[in-house]
Amino acid sequence: MDYIVDEAQFRLEALSSHTQYLAQLPLESEKVIEAMQDKARLFKLLFEKYLSAAAAAAKRLRVHVCTAQKWAEQYERDPNSIFEKWRKTGRPRILNEEHKKVILECIDANPLVVLDDVMRRLR
Repeated sequence: MDYIVDEAQFRLEALSSHTQYLAQLPLESEKVIEAMQDKARLFKLLFEKYLSAAAAAAKRLRVHVCTAQKWAEQYERDPNSIFEKWRKTGRPRILNEEHKKVILECIDANPLVVLDDVMRRLR
């Protein structure tokens, strides 16, 4: 007894690969990009238009006054860090610099080292 299989009934094909999916994702969320642009516009107004108060610049940009004042205060503390995130999000790292140093020394001493040996060395 032969079975007849209808291949067209359960036709499977890849809709997209994982790399295609990742390529379609935006690099940064739109909110983050807008916040960066708002910061840039705020500092442009503060420096070029000589607005003395961040509140006046905030009203022009339709940004909350407290947000603009916080950005201006952050600039006064450290002008090089205005676009960096202050709060680090996510889980803290398990490996610190000392661990990295031990791992690199272990691999430099023996390039053919096995993971179990590296783990024993870390303990």
